[in-house]
Amino acid sequence: MIRSDKWFAGAMVTVAVLMSACGGGDDGSSDTAETSTATVAEQAQADTTTATTEDEPTAASLTADDLEIVVLGGWDLIWDEDFGSLLELYTADCQARLAVADFEATFGEGVANLVELDIDFAEIGVEVAIDDFVENTSATSTSTLTFPGEEPSEENPSVWVIEDNEWKRADCDEIAGAGDAGETGGIGSLEQPAAFGSAFDLDDWRASIVDVRDPAEEGLLASFTEPPPAGHTDVMVTYVAVYFGEEIGAVDPFLLRGLGTTEYASFDSDCVLDGDALAVEGIRTFASALPGQQLVIASCLTVPEDELDAMVFQLEHAFSNIAPVASFSATGVAVPDPGPRTVPEVDIAAGAISFGETIPLGVDWTFQLVDVVDGLAAGLTSEFNDDPPEGSTYVVVVHEAQYSGTEATVSDPFTVEGLGTEVYGAITSSCSIDFDAAASAFGTSSEFEFESGETYRAATCLTVPLSEVENLVIKADNVFDFDAESVRFVR
Repeated sequence: MIRSDKWFAGAMVTVAVLMSACGGGDDGSSDTAETSTATVAEQAQADTTTATTEDEPTAASLTADDLEIVVLGGWDLIWDEDFGSLLELYTADCQARLAVADFEATFGEGVANLVELDIDFAEIGVEVAIDDFVENTSATSTSTLTFPGEEPSEENPSVWVIEDNEWKRADCDEIAGAGDAGETGGIGSLEQPAAFGSAFDLDDWRASIVDVRDPAEEGLLASFTEPPPAGHTDVMVTYVAVYFGEEIGAVDPFLLRGLGTTEYASFDSDCVLDGDALAVEGIRTFASALPGQQLVIASCLTVPEDELDAMVFQLEHAFSNIAPVASFSATGVAVPDPGPRTVPEVDIAAGAISFGETIPLGVDWTFQLVDVVDGLAAGLTSEFNDDPPEGSTYVVVVHEAQYSGTEATVSDPFTVEGLGTEVYGAITSSCSIDFDAAASAFGTSSEFEFESGETYRAATCLTVPLSEVENLVIKADNVFDFDAESVRFVR
């Protein structure tokens, strides 16, 4: 969900830019942390690009306080767009992989948004916490930014080590290479598209357009799709995306467009792909991912026939302006594999709540995960469903909810997904529920509107491997409440 007011769209997109790029280290913890709060202006130093003084300290004298000064100085350099000095805050290994263009691609547009919104950088509060301090060796830092009128936003921990008697930033995977595709004329730009199959790191994803096909010829269009206008054709563009962030159940963020004499976007097209036919090839039209999970996604565009051969196709990360758009074409230039990238370690069951426990989930809402059952075995699925894929079954997830706010009637705002070796969502499942059977077994409703104060139950059908049903973790979201965080449940 995206808020559209000018402040949020500008300032908070910038928060996403800065947090996603400045964080990304190991998620360490310790029993104690040294914390300091100040504005950037209040922390202005004669020289904050390193933690040195006129009498350069030895490694043994470098403290958590020294690191705090370096981190705060780094934010000053970002606000000043002094990316050459920012590069010097990194280890020699990172500097060998980084370029000023990477920082320009990562931070430039976000800072420009703040300038356009007339934000006073001195009013942006910066709180730095230093954790995991190992004397003479390393530490992690976590910065929390507070923009005027907004709630604080916390970055992921960043890893620092002592190198040449200075604190140096040691994690740079999310920034390295960010400027390659964005550089005018660089491979992956509109001026010099990359070949299909070339991969680019776009923020917390690595993505590549792999092919363009004729969905009508291959029987991959939905039966209700209308023929394209005269002189036009429908094309299916398939891309592969691997998620390297820490979110459990990150939504595919990419918008696809074709560029010819004008722009042809997937959301402007009337062609619809047949999800069941694509599933046979392991292709989806929408999906969420766990860290390290690869998605194969297809979108449909309607384009002029005489422009197709020379068309450039672009992938754009719609939820962040950290990374540049990547451009591809059938005659593009192949680029080398970007190399290995660290996958964050996450425990999908960590912090999960037990089935049957009622919790608040959004303002004026309570939620309870009632049960998860094999819908086929329990006779809860529609007789009109096709058989599930081999080795899978249809799982029915039952939840109970109540709204206690001022609206007279409301719709159920909750979505549920299954988490196992990957994310299993209702939108990617072709199963339907037998509402009468579900109502008899669990008291679920087939209605879509509920009165304030009414407790109701609803059911969702997911396609899940048989081997994962018993230990399936359920993730619930209130999609009507921007501030409500996802909650996970285990049996």
